[in-house]
Amino acid sequence: MITESRNYICINCGTPTVELCKKYSETVLKLVNCSKCKLVADKYIEYDIVIVIIDLILLQKEAYRHILYNSEFTSHWKLAAMLQMMEAYSDWVRTAKHKRNYKLTYEYATTDVELYMLSFRVIFSKY
Repeated sequence: MITESRNYICINCGTPTVELCKKYSETVLKLVNCSKCKLVADKYIEYDIVIVIIDLILLQKEAYRHILYNSEFTSHWKLAAMLQMMEAYSDWVRTAKHKRNYKLTYEYATTDVELYMLSFRVIFSKY
């Protein structure tokens, strides 16, 4: 996966790099530093997928760069849908903090509609 000849990017600054690690033997790998920012080009290649998923949930741009550019992940539309839902939920939680006292079922439905409206806003916004 990592040793094939293709172009990768540094997850920190986005600079293209030829390789992510150097293989000295079957058991010895050394991560490559980026030529521009001098940080490890992709720290996620040695992380467990659970940690990558946690960073995706936390909306870490480095984790998204790893998934999109430096891995063999192919379900980009699923990732986009998941990101959209997480951003909409995050916006919904921030705007609904002052509405803690729910008395009617109507108010629950109203907050659901607000979540869906924020979802559409996230989908069609340009940021």
